[in-house]
Amino acid sequence: MMLKEYVKGLVSGKKVLILGFGREGRSTYRLLKEAGGFAEIAVADEKGASDIPERVFSDADYMKAAENYDIVFKSPGVVLGDFAEREKIISQTDVMLGCCRDRIIGITGTKGKSTTTTLIYHVLECCGKNPVLMGNIGIPAFDAAEKIGSDNMIVYELSCHQLEYSFESPHIGVLLNIYPEHLDHYGSFEKYRAAKENIYKNMKKNDFLVCGSDVRPVCCPAEIFTVTLSDDGADCRADGSGAVFNDGRIEFSRYTDALFGVHSMYNISAAYAVCSRLGIGGADFLAALRSFKALSHRLEFFAEIDGVKYFDDSISTIPETAVQALKSIKNAQTLILGGMDRGVSQKPLIDYLLEHPIKRAILMPDTGKAIYDALAGKFTGELYMTDGLAEAARLAKEKTCSGEACVLSPAAASYGFFKNFEERGNAFKKYISGVKNLAEFV
Repeated sequence: MMLKEYVKGLVSGKKVLILGFGREGRSTYRLLKEAGGFAEIAVADEKGASDIPERVFSDADYMKAAENYDIVFKSPGVVLGDFAEREKIISQTDVMLGCCRDRIIGITGTKGKSTTTTLIYHVLECCGKNPVLMGNIGIPAFDAAEKIGSDNMIVYELSCHQLEYSFESPHIGVLLNIYPEHLDHYGSFEKYRAAKENIYKNMKKNDFLVCGSDVRPVCCPAEIFTVTLSDDGADCRADGSGAVFNDGRIEFSRYTDALFGVHSMYNISAAYAVCSRLGIGGADFLAALRSFKALSHRLEFFAEIDGVKYFDDSISTIPETAVQALKSIKNAQTLILGGMDRGVSQKPLIDYLLEHPIKRAILMPDTGKAIYDALAGKFTGELYMTDGLAEAARLAKEKTCSGEACVLSPAAASYGFFKNFEERGNAFKKYISGVKNLAEFV
Protein backbone atom coordinates (compact mmCIF):
# COMPACT_ATOMS: atom_id res chain seq x y z
CA MET A 1 0.00 0.00 0.00
CA MET A 2 1.38 3.42 -0.91
CA LEU A 3 1.92 5.98 1.84
CA LYS A 4 -0.86 8.40 0.86
CA GLU A 5 -3.39 5.58 0.73
CA TYR A 6 -2.27 4.39 4.15
CA VAL A 7 -2.53 7.90 5.64
CA LYS A 8 -5.94 8.46 4.09
CA GLY A 9 -7.16 5.27 5.73
CA LEU A 10 -5.85 6.42 9.12
CA VAL A 11 -7.51 9.82 9.07
CA SER A 12 -10.70 8.99 7.17
CA GLY A 13 -13.61 10.83 8.80
CA LYS A 14 -11.41 11.97 11.71
CA LYS A 15 -10.65 15.36 13.21
CA VAL A 16 -6.87 15.77 12.89
CA LEU A 17 -4.56 18.14 14.76
CA ILE A 18 -0.96 18.82 13.79
CA LEU A 19 0.92 19.60 17.02
CA GLY A 20 4.03 21.60 16.17
CA PHE A 21 4.34 23.38 12.84
CA GLY A 22 8.04 23.38 12.08
CA ARG A 23 9.65 21.53 9.21
CA GLU A 24 8.09 18.15 9.97
CA GLY A 25 4.72 19.65 10.93
CA ARG A 26 4.51 21.43 7.59
CA SER A 27 5.50 18.22 5.84
CA THR A 28 2.66 16.42 7.63
CA TYR A 29 0.23 19.17 6.61
CA ARG A 30 1.16 18.89 2.93
CA LEU A 31 0.73 15.12 2.81
CA LEU A 32 -2.55 15.17 4.72
CA LYS A 33 -3.96 17.74 2.33
CA GLU A 34 -2.89 15.62 -0.64
CA ALA A 35 -4.23 12.39 0.89
CA GLY A 36 -7.55 13.89 2.01
CA GLY A 37 -10.32 11.95 3.73
CA PHE A 38 -10.21 13.75 7.08
CA ALA A 39 -13.22 15.52 8.57
CA GLU A 40 -11.20 18.48 9.83
CA ILE A 41 -7.57 19.53 10.06
CA ALA A 42 -6.07 22.13 12.40
CA VAL A 43 -2.66 23.22 13.65
CA ALA A 44 -1.41 23.96 17.18
CA ASP A 45 1.92 25.75 17.49
CA GLU A 46 3.28 28.24 19.98
CA LYS A 47 4.44 30.55 17.16
CA GLY A 48 1.25 30.16 15.14
CA ALA A 49 0.92 29.79 11.35
CA SER A 50 -0.38 32.68 9.27
CA ASP A 51 0.01 31.08 5.84
CA ILE A 52 -2.66 28.36 5.98
CA PRO A 53 -6.47 28.64 5.80
CA GLU A 54 -7.15 26.08 8.56
CA ARG A 55 -7.78 26.80 12.21
CA VAL A 56 -4.62 27.56 14.19
CA PHE A 57 -4.18 27.40 17.97
CA SER A 58 -1.30 29.55 19.20
CA ASP A 59 -2.24 31.01 22.58
CA ALA A 60 -0.61 30.03 25.87
CA ASP A 61 -2.78 26.92 26.12
CA TYR A 62 -2.34 25.73 22.54
CA MET A 63 -1.42 22.23 23.75
CA LYS A 64 -4.93 21.79 25.17
CA ALA A 65 -6.37 21.82 21.64
CA ALA A 66 -5.40 18.15 21.38
CA GLU A 67 -8.26 17.25 23.72
CA ASN A 68 -10.80 18.05 21.02
CA TYR A 69 -9.29 16.04 18.15
CA ASP A 70 -9.35 12.34 17.24
CA ILE A 71 -5.77 12.06 15.95
CA VAL A 72 -2.81 14.24 16.92
CA PHE A 73 0.27 14.25 14.67
CA LYS A 74 3.04 15.25 17.09
CA SER A 75 6.21 16.81 15.71
CA PRO A 76 9.57 15.72 17.18
CA GLY A 77 10.64 17.76 20.17
CA VAL A 78 7.14 18.77 21.30
CA VAL A 79 6.90 17.91 24.99
CA LEU A 80 3.49 16.47 25.86
CA GLY A 81 3.87 16.78 29.61
CA ASP A 82 0.91 15.32 31.48
CA PHE A 83 -1.32 14.89 28.42
CA ALA A 84 -3.46 11.87 29.31
CA GLU A 85 -4.79 10.68 25.96
CA ARG A 86 -1.56 9.22 24.60
CA GLU A 87 -3.50 6.82 22.37
CA LYS A 88 -4.36 9.80 20.15
CA ILE A 89 -0.71 10.60 19.51
CA ILE A 90 0.83 9.60 16.18
CA SER A 91 3.84 10.77 14.19
CA GLN A 92 5.44 10.44 10.78
CA THR A 93 7.63 7.72 12.27
CA ASP A 94 4.60 5.73 13.44
CA VAL A 95 3.01 6.01 10.01
CA MET A 96 6.15 4.95 8.17
CA LEU A 97 6.69 1.96 10.46
CA GLY A 98 3.03 0.98 10.18
CA CYS A 99 3.06 1.23 6.40
CA CYS A 100 6.56 0.07 5.43
CA ARG A 101 8.35 -1.49 8.41
CA ASP A 102 9.54 -4.56 6.49
CA ARG A 103 11.59 -2.30 4.19
CA ILE A 104 12.92 0.11 6.83
CA ILE A 105 16.48 0.22 8.14
CA GLY A 106 16.21 2.40 11.24
CA ILE A 107 19.35 3.89 12.76
CA THR A 108 19.63 5.60 16.15
CA GLY A 109 22.16 6.31 18.87
CA THR A 110 23.27 9.33 20.84
CA LYS A 111 26.22 9.83 18.50
CA GLY A 112 27.24 8.48 15.09
CA LYS A 113 23.76 7.93 13.68
CA SER A 114 24.00 10.46 10.82
CA THR A 115 27.34 9.09 9.60
CA THR A 116 26.10 5.50 9.84
CA THR A 117 22.80 6.36 8.15
CA THR A 118 24.40 8.15 5.20
CA LEU A 119 27.05 5.44 4.82
CA ILE A 120 24.42 2.68 4.64
CA TYR A 121 22.45 4.75 2.14
CA HIS A 122 25.58 5.42 0.05
CA VAL A 123 26.56 1.74 -0.09
CA LEU A 124 23.03 0.64 -1.04
CA GLU A 125 22.88 3.32 -3.73
CA CYS A 126 26.28 2.33 -5.14
CA CYS A 127 25.11 -1.29 -5.26
CA GLY A 128 21.97 -0.48 -7.23
CA LYS A 129 19.48 -1.04 -4.41
CA ASN A 130 17.61 2.23 -5.06
CA PRO A 131 17.27 3.28 -1.39
CA VAL A 132 15.30 6.25 -0.03
CA LEU A 133 16.90 8.41 2.68
CA MET A 134 14.77 10.12 5.34
CA GLY A 135 14.29 11.09 8.95
CA ASN A 136 16.42 13.03 11.39
CA ILE A 137 19.06 13.45 8.68
CA GLY A 138 17.04 16.50 7.60
CA ILE A 139 14.47 14.87 5.31
CA PRO A 140 10.98 14.51 6.85
CA ALA A 141 9.58 11.11 5.96
CA PHE A 142 6.49 12.53 4.28
CA ASP A 143 8.66 14.73 2.04
CA ALA A 144 10.11 11.54 0.59
CA ALA A 145 6.67 9.98 -0.05
CA GLU A 146 6.84 10.32 -3.83
CA LYS A 147 10.14 8.43 -3.97
CA ILE A 148 8.83 5.35 -2.19
CA GLY A 149 7.83 2.59 -4.55
CA SER A 150 6.96 -1.03 -3.88
CA ASP A 151 10.59 -2.20 -3.83
CA ASN A 152 12.59 0.66 -2.27
CA MET A 153 14.62 0.06 0.87
CA ILE A 154 14.15 2.95 3.29
CA VAL A 155 17.15 4.21 5.28
CA TYR A 156 15.68 6.11 8.22
CA GLU A 157 17.68 8.07 10.78
CA LEU A 158 15.67 8.08 14.00
CA SER A 159 16.11 10.55 16.85
CA CYS A 160 14.97 9.91 20.40
CA HIS A 161 12.08 12.33 19.79
CA GLN A 162 10.93 10.38 16.74
CA LEU A 163 11.07 7.12 18.68
CA GLU A 164 9.60 8.39 21.93
CA TYR A 165 5.97 7.39 21.27
CA SER A 166 6.42 4.77 18.56
CA PHE A 167 4.67 1.43 18.89
CA GLU A 168 6.45 -0.29 16.00
CA SER A 169 10.09 -1.17 15.32
CA PRO A 170 11.87 -1.39 11.96
CA HIS A 171 12.72 -4.71 10.32
CA ILE A 172 16.42 -3.84 10.55
CA GLY A 173 17.52 -1.65 13.43
CA VAL A 174 20.81 -0.10 14.49
CA LEU A 175 21.34 1.13 18.07
CA LEU A 176 24.88 2.49 18.19
CA ASN A 177 25.14 3.79 21.75
CA ILE A 178 23.29 5.62 24.51
CA TYR A 179 24.88 8.44 26.51
CA PRO A 180 23.15 11.05 28.72
CA GLU A 181 21.64 13.66 26.38
CA HIS A 182 18.48 15.81 26.05
CA LEU A 183 17.96 15.67 29.81
CA ASP A 184 16.23 19.06 29.63
CA HIS A 185 13.51 17.37 27.53
CA TYR A 186 13.21 14.01 29.29
CA GLY A 187 14.01 14.92 32.88
CA SER A 188 16.02 11.75 33.45
CA PHE A 189 18.50 9.52 31.65
CA GLU A 190 16.16 6.55 32.15
CA LYS A 191 13.37 8.20 30.13
CA TYR A 192 15.79 9.21 27.38
CA ARG A 193 17.19 5.69 27.24
CA ALA A 194 13.68 4.23 27.05
CA ALA A 195 12.92 6.40 24.01
CA LYS A 196 16.03 5.13 22.21
CA GLU A 197 15.23 1.52 23.09
CA ASN A 198 11.93 1.73 21.19
CA ILE A 199 14.05 0.96 18.11
CA TYR A 200 13.88 -2.72 19.13
CA LYS A 201 11.08 -3.07 21.69
CA ASN A 202 8.57 -4.21 19.06
CA MET A 203 10.89 -6.24 16.85
CA LYS A 204 9.85 -9.67 15.61
CA LYS A 205 11.57 -13.02 15.26
CA ASN A 206 12.80 -12.47 11.69
CA ASP A 207 14.08 -8.94 12.32
CA PHE A 208 17.74 -7.96 12.67
CA LEU A 209 19.31 -5.66 15.26
CA VAL A 210 22.87 -4.28 15.18
CA CYS A 211 23.80 -2.77 18.52
CA GLY A 212 26.65 -1.85 20.80
CA SER A 213 27.45 -4.67 23.17
CA ASP A 214 26.85 -2.32 26.11
CA VAL A 215 23.29 -1.53 24.94
CA ARG A 216 22.28 -5.07 23.94
CA PRO A 217 18.67 -5.74 24.94
CA VAL A 218 18.00 -8.30 27.64
CA CYS A 219 14.93 -9.56 25.80
CA CYS A 220 14.43 -9.18 22.05
CA PRO A 221 13.25 -11.90 19.62
CA ALA A 222 15.25 -10.49 16.68
CA GLU A 223 18.62 -11.79 15.52
CA ILE A 224 21.23 -9.60 17.23
CA PHE A 225 24.69 -8.60 15.99
CA THR A 226 26.86 -6.81 18.54
CA VAL A 227 29.70 -4.34 17.98
CA THR A 228 32.22 -3.27 20.62
CA LEU A 229 35.34 -1.20 21.19
CA SER A 230 36.57 -3.62 23.83
CA ASP A 231 37.41 -7.31 23.77
CA ASP A 232 34.25 -8.65 25.36
CA GLY A 233 33.17 -11.45 23.03
CA ALA A 234 30.96 -9.37 20.73
CA ASP A 235 30.39 -10.31 17.08
CA CYS A 236 32.66 -7.48 15.97
CA ARG A 237 35.43 -5.50 17.70
CA ALA A 238 36.43 -2.17 16.18
CA ASP A 239 39.73 -0.38 16.74
CA GLY A 240 41.57 2.62 15.29
CA SER A 241 42.04 1.21 11.79
CA GLY A 242 39.38 -1.43 11.22
CA ALA A 243 37.49 -4.25 12.88
CA VAL A 244 37.66 -7.95 13.64
CA PHE A 245 34.60 -9.95 12.60
CA ASN A 246 33.92 -13.63 13.18
CA ASP A 247 35.28 -14.43 9.72
CA GLY A 248 38.36 -12.22 9.85
CA ARG A 249 39.73 -8.69 10.03
CA ILE A 250 38.97 -5.78 7.68
CA GLU A 251 41.24 -2.71 7.56
CA PHE A 252 38.57 -0.12 6.78
CA SER A 253 41.05 2.76 7.09
CA ARG A 254 42.74 1.62 3.85
CA TYR A 255 39.57 2.43 1.96
CA THR A 256 38.67 5.86 3.37
CA ASP A 257 40.32 9.19 4.09
CA ALA A 258 36.97 10.72 5.02
CA LEU A 259 36.42 8.67 8.18
CA PHE A 260 39.10 8.17 10.83
CA GLY A 261 39.43 7.32 14.49
CA VAL A 262 38.17 4.40 16.50
CA HIS A 263 34.54 5.55 16.63
CA SER A 264 34.40 5.99 12.86
CA MET A 265 35.60 2.40 12.52
CA TYR A 266 32.83 1.42 14.93
CA ASN A 267 30.21 3.19 12.78
CA ILE A 268 31.59 1.61 9.60
CA SER A 269 31.41 -1.81 11.26
CA ALA A 270 27.74 -1.33 12.10
CA ALA A 271 27.02 -0.27 8.52
CA TYR A 272 28.98 -3.27 7.20
CA ALA A 273 26.88 -5.64 9.33
CA VAL A 274 23.64 -4.18 7.94
CA CYS A 275 24.83 -4.29 4.34
CA SER A 276 26.09 -7.86 4.73
CA ARG A 277 22.65 -8.85 5.99
CA LEU A 278 21.20 -7.37 2.80
CA GLY A 279 23.46 -9.52 0.64
CA ILE A 280 26.14 -6.95 -0.22
CA GLY A 281 29.59 -8.53 -0.42
CA GLY A 282 32.70 -7.20 1.24
CA ALA A 283 34.35 -6.09 -2.00
CA ASP A 284 31.29 -4.07 -3.03
CA PHE A 285 31.03 -2.49 0.41
CA LEU A 286 34.70 -1.43 0.39
CA ALA A 287 34.41 -0.06 -3.14
CA ALA A 288 31.51 2.12 -2.02
CA LEU A 289 33.40 3.17 1.12
CA ARG A 290 36.16 4.61 -1.10
CA SER A 291 33.76 7.16 -2.59
CA PHE A 292 31.95 8.08 0.63
CA LYS A 293 32.27 11.71 1.70
CA ALA A 294 32.01 12.52 5.38
CA LEU A 295 29.32 14.88 6.64
CA SER A 296 30.30 18.40 7.64
CA HIS A 297 30.92 19.34 11.30
CA ARG A 298 31.83 15.78 12.32
CA LEU A 299 35.58 15.68 13.01
CA GLU A 300 35.89 17.57 9.73
CA PHE A 301 39.37 18.73 8.74
CA PHE A 302 38.74 21.98 6.91
CA ALA A 303 41.93 24.05 6.90
CA GLU A 304 45.67 24.09 7.54
CA ILE A 305 46.96 27.58 8.33
CA ASP A 306 50.57 28.33 9.28
CA GLY A 307 51.18 24.64 9.91
CA VAL A 308 48.16 24.24 12.24
CA LYS A 309 45.39 21.81 11.27
CA TYR A 310 41.87 22.89 12.18
CA PHE A 311 38.98 20.49 12.76
CA ASP A 312 35.27 21.28 13.05
CA ASP A 313 33.46 18.85 15.36
CA SER A 314 30.52 21.12 16.12
CA ILE A 315 28.19 18.10 16.19
CA SER A 316 29.74 17.29 19.59
CA THR A 317 27.11 17.96 22.25
CA ILE A 318 28.21 15.59 25.03
CA PRO A 319 31.55 15.15 26.85
CA GLU A 320 32.14 11.67 25.43
CA THR A 321 32.38 13.02 21.88
CA ALA A 322 34.96 15.64 22.86
CA VAL A 323 37.04 12.83 24.37
CA GLN A 324 36.65 10.85 21.14
CA ALA A 325 37.86 13.87 19.14
CA LEU A 326 41.01 14.18 21.22
CA LYS A 327 41.69 10.46 20.83
CA SER A 328 41.10 10.53 17.08
CA ILE A 329 43.00 13.64 15.95
CA LYS A 330 46.78 13.39 15.87
CA ASN A 331 48.54 15.95 18.09
CA ALA A 332 45.32 17.74 19.06
CA GLN A 333 46.70 20.28 21.53
CA THR A 334 43.99 22.97 21.47
CA LEU A 335 40.40 22.14 22.40
CA ILE A 336 37.57 24.67 22.16
CA LEU A 337 34.50 23.69 24.14
CA GLY A 338 31.40 25.00 25.87
CA GLY A 339 27.79 25.82 25.06
CA MET A 340 24.23 25.52 26.32
CA ASP A 341 23.90 23.81 29.70
CA ARG A 342 21.28 21.05 29.44
CA GLY A 343 22.13 19.35 32.70
CA VAL A 344 24.61 16.83 31.23
CA SER A 345 27.57 16.13 33.52
CA GLN A 346 30.94 17.10 32.05
CA LYS A 347 32.81 14.78 34.43
CA PRO A 348 33.95 12.27 31.73
CA LEU A 349 35.69 15.09 29.83
CA ILE A 350 37.11 16.73 32.95
CA ASP A 351 38.55 13.40 34.14
CA TYR A 352 40.05 12.73 30.71
CA LEU A 353 41.74 16.15 30.53
CA LEU A 354 43.24 15.66 33.98
CA GLU A 355 44.58 12.22 33.07
CA HIS A 356 45.57 13.04 29.46
CA PRO A 357 46.45 16.74 29.50
CA ILE A 358 46.69 18.73 26.30
CA LYS A 359 48.51 22.05 25.96
CA ARG A 360 45.47 24.31 26.07
CA ALA A 361 41.72 24.28 26.65
CA ILE A 362 39.71 27.28 25.49
CA LEU A 363 36.32 27.49 27.17
CA MET A 364 33.06 29.22 26.24
CA PRO A 365 29.81 29.89 28.15
CA ASP A 366 27.72 28.35 29.59
CA THR A 367 29.17 24.92 30.38
CA GLY A 368 32.74 26.19 29.96
CA LYS A 369 32.57 28.04 33.26
CA ALA A 370 31.93 24.88 35.27
CA ILE A 371 34.69 23.04 33.37
CA TYR A 372 37.08 25.95 33.97
CA ASP A 373 36.34 25.89 37.72
CA ALA A 374 36.81 22.11 37.86
CA LEU A 375 40.16 22.24 36.03
CA ALA A 376 41.63 25.39 37.62
CA GLY A 377 44.71 24.57 39.69
CA LYS A 378 44.72 20.93 38.52
CA PHE A 379 45.07 21.08 34.74
CA THR A 380 48.72 21.22 33.68
CA GLY A 381 48.03 23.03 30.39
CA GLU A 382 46.80 26.52 29.67
CA LEU A 383 43.20 27.41 30.54
CA TYR A 384 41.31 30.26 28.89
CA MET A 385 37.76 31.40 29.66
CA THR A 386 36.26 33.41 26.78
CA ASP A 387 33.00 35.21 26.12
CA GLY A 388 32.18 33.19 23.00
CA LEU A 389 33.29 31.50 19.81
CA ALA A 390 34.80 34.57 18.13
CA GLU A 391 37.22 35.17 20.99
CA ALA A 392 37.89 31.44 21.34
CA ALA A 393 38.84 31.14 17.66
CA ARG A 394 41.10 34.20 17.91
CA LEU A 395 42.90 32.72 20.90
CA ALA A 396 43.22 29.36 19.16
CA LYS A 397 44.94 30.97 16.17
CA GLU A 398 47.22 32.96 18.46
CA LYS A 399 48.26 30.13 20.79
CA THR A 400 48.31 26.94 18.69
CA CYS A 401 51.76 26.10 17.30
CA SER A 402 52.79 24.79 13.90
CA GLY A 403 52.57 20.99 13.78
CA GLU A 404 49.67 20.92 16.25
CA ALA A 405 45.93 20.53 15.69
CA CYS A 406 43.05 22.61 17.00
CA VAL A 407 39.56 21.15 17.31
CA LEU A 408 36.20 22.72 18.05
CA SER A 409 34.41 19.94 19.97
CA PRO A 410 32.04 21.83 22.28
CA ALA A 411 30.61 18.92 24.33
CA ALA A 412 27.45 21.02 24.62
CA ALA A 413 24.45 22.09 22.57
CA SER A 414 24.58 25.20 20.38
CA TYR A 415 21.14 26.59 21.27
CA GLY A 416 21.04 29.99 22.93
CA PHE A 417 24.18 30.99 21.05
CA PHE A 418 23.53 29.62 17.54
CA LYS A 419 20.53 28.33 15.63
CA ASN A 420 22.05 24.84 15.43
CA PHE A 421 25.38 23.01 15.36
CA GLU A 422 25.75 23.69 11.63
CA GLU A 423 25.64 27.44 12.18
CA ARG A 424 28.16 27.11 15.01
CA GLY A 425 30.52 25.05 12.87
CA ASN A 426 30.27 27.47 9.96
CA ALA A 427 30.95 30.41 12.27
CA PHE A 428 34.08 28.65 13.53
CA LYS A 429 35.29 28.11 9.98
CA LYS A 430 34.68 31.75 9.19
CA TYR A 431 36.55 33.00 12.26
CA ILE A 432 39.51 30.70 11.63
CA SER A 433 39.79 31.26 7.89
CA GLY A 434 38.98 34.94 7.86
CA VAL A 435 36.87 34.57 4.72
CA LYS A 436 33.35 35.89 4.33
CA ASN A 437 32.22 33.32 1.77
CA LEU A 438 32.51 29.82 3.23
CA ALA A 439 32.18 28.34 -0.27
CA GLU A 440 35.76 29.49 -0.88
CA PHE A 441 37.10 26.59 1.16
CA VAL A 442 34.26 24.30 2.26
